Amino acid sequence: MKGAVAESNPKQTTHGGPAQISAQLDLRYLRAGEHTIIIPIPDDIALLMSRVIIHWGAFELRMDAMVEFLIPVLGKTQPPTWKSLSFDKRKALFKSLTLEYTAKMFPGETETFRKLADQAGDLQWRRNTVAHGFIKGRSTPNANSPTGYDVVFYAVNRHKGKHVQIDLDNPTLEKLRHDIGHLGGNLMAAISRMGGHLVTTSPEIVVADRDFLQGSPSGNLPLLPTWKPPQSAPGSSPA
Repeated sequence: MKGAVAESNPKQTTHGGPAQISAQLDLRYLRAGEHTIIIPIPDDIALLMSRVIIHWGAFELRMDAMVEFLIPVLGKTQPPTWKSLSFDKRKALFKSLTLEYTAKMFPGETETFRKLADQAGDLQWRRNTVAHGFIKGRSTPNANSPTGYDVVFYAVNRHKGKHVQIDLDNPTLEKLRHDIGHLGGNLMAAISRMGGHLVTTSPEIVVADRDFLQGSPSGNLPLLPTWKPPQSAPGSSPA
């Protein structure tokens, strides 16, 4: 049974002014004698946060797959436990290998991979703040709200020793998830232009933005042939 709604007391709210918030719980998983903490992020914001996280994971998987492919192609010795390295070190390996490979084989793509690596470094701390940051809230005046205020959530984190903050609002998160989507899409488009594929267990669809901008009918967009599934699907881990 879903749909139990818990509304805050407007007097027990964030600094700046009273604001009304609500959250839903699933009664099937509630237990007498236990307590549940609720971070009342609106559903539309939580959905955008999940898309940021999902698309970033997709990019990292494909970045690592490219590294794994290029190490033997370039005759390199595989660094021990390289997959366990920090993102910055794996990104540096990705950049070094792709620039070396494209300089030899596809010089027209070298700048593409340079930009991808540099953009990934900037987007990673933003994604990390959304995914791992501490969620906080502030109230802002809104004459249309029953209390006269709305709650604006934001995430705080530290990046290279400095305090960073990302507002968890629709414009900020929509741009971030599209920027990350471009990161993965442009990577796969570059691989496709070089005649390659990455075999992963992560299904994907890669489309050109221009086809959306030209108003192609829904369901009829041309797709880049970037993905090859493995021969057999992996088994599921036990719950």
